[in-house]
Amino acid sequence: MNTQHLLSIALLLALIGFFPLAAQVEGEEAQTTGDGKLEVVDQYDWGTTIPGTLEADIEIKNVGTGQLQIERVKPSCGCTAAPLDDYLLDPGESTTMHVSLNAKNRKGPLRKSITIFSDDPSNPTKFVQLIANIQTDISYNPDVRWLVFNNVVAGKEATTSVRVMNTSDKPVTIYPPEIRGTDAPVSFNLVEEKVLAPDEELELVARVMSEKPVQIEGKVTLKTSSENSPMREFTLHGNVIEAATVDNAANQ
Repeated sequence: MNTQHLLSIALLLALIGFFPLAAQVEGEEAQTTGDGKLEVVDQYDWGTTIPGTLEADIEIKNVGTGQLQIERVKPSCGCTAAPLDDYLLDPGESTTMHVSLNAKNRKGPLRKSITIFSDDPSNPTKFVQLIANIQTDISYNPDVRWLVFNNVVAGKEATTSVRVMNTSDKPVTIYPPEIRGTDAPVSFNLVEEKVLAPDEELELVARVMSEKPVQIEGKVTLKTSSENSPMREFTLHGNVIEAATVDNAANQ
């Protein structure tokens, strides 16, 4: 057998071994090539609910042909958290985004959002809207947390007020305000508990009259029988000054 014949046989054997290897490599490339594609709802709506912490589990799925890397999740405010179970998803795999939104002191329509960043080439930034309508049993007009006394003159009474309304469909009891942390002689017109029927309101009036100058500061807690609006805390603010001080300021 001459040298040329041997070389031909060796070349043939090499080609026979190459084709299965090439087919194997091609098959592996077919399994690993492709793009991840993120699928998630456009919005989550809690509907009408009461104040508190709103929670939801939202599914995120890779519906593409390759791996999907979720890079980060960014809520629109510090009141929202949205950790994931997994950040790397194979084709067909899902993960859960655990949403928690602090709505304890909110009322009325609420809209927040979460931005999901991934290596999805067709949609690397995905927004999920969070919607709720927070309904409380008690409303305040004006909706304030301060009770401010302006231009209070020693020896004269000054007042400030807020209207309290029962916006629920059942009676709610309003209890006399609790005052603490002030040396000023502050009092309220509500000295006994008051039951408000649905849509009924009362005007809560705070009064102060001091014979001498004093700083008006402290806290007022108004408690109710409502489960979703059990209390509201107000901050007192103001000054009682001498009448002569007012007269001098007016003459300047």
